[in-house]
Amino acid sequence: MIHSFSILPDDIAGKLIKTIFEYVNDKDPQPEDLLVKVAFEPIKQQLKRDLKDWDNERERRSESGKRGGLKSGEARRRSASKNEGVLQKTKQTEANEAVTVTVNVNDTTTTIDRQKVLEYLRGAAPIGTERAELEVEADALMKTYGGKKIGNLRALCNRWMANFAERAVMPVIQPVKKMVL
Repeated sequence: MIHSFSILPDDIAGKLIKTIFEYVNDKDPQPEDLLVKVAFEPIKQQLKRDLKDWDNERERRSESGKRGGLKSGEARRRSASKNEGVLQKTKQTEANEAVTVTVNVNDTTTTIDRQKVLEYLRGAAPIGTERAELEVEADALMKTYGGKKIGNLRALCNRWMANFAERAVMPVIQPVKKMVL
C-alpha cells in the first residue's frame, strides 16, 4: 500500500487512511471523493479476504486446541490408572488443558516502608494528584503509623487516600522559620 499512498496527494491520502480506519472500526464509510473510492475499494476487498482467512485460522486453532486437550487428558488418565498415585510428565508437544487457579494474597507487614506507602498511595490517589502531594501524604502517614504494627498496608493506604479525597484543602507543611536575633 505504500506505493499507492506515496502517489496520492497528502489531503487525499489523509482521507483514504481515515476511510480505512472507519471501515475496520465498523463505521461503514461512504467516501464522497471518487479518487478515495477507487483507492479504497481494493483495500476493502483485501481486508475482507484477510478477515475471512483469520476466521478460518481461528476456528482451526480452536479445534486443534480442543483435540490436544482431550488427548492430553486421556494420556494422563491412562497413566494414572497404570501407575496409581504416580504423576508422570506429559510430552512437551502435547497441548495443556485449561486450568483455573485461585490465588489469595494476604498483604501483611509489621513495619511501614516509605517507598511501599508511596506506591500504594499512587494506586489509590485520585487522577491528577501531584507527586509532591503524595509525598506529603506518605510522610504524614509514616508519622502517624510509624513504629506501629500494621495488618494490611494496602488497605490502610486506600482508607488514607479516601479521607484525602474528602478533605477540601491539603495540609501544607510549613518550613521551619529561622529566628532572627
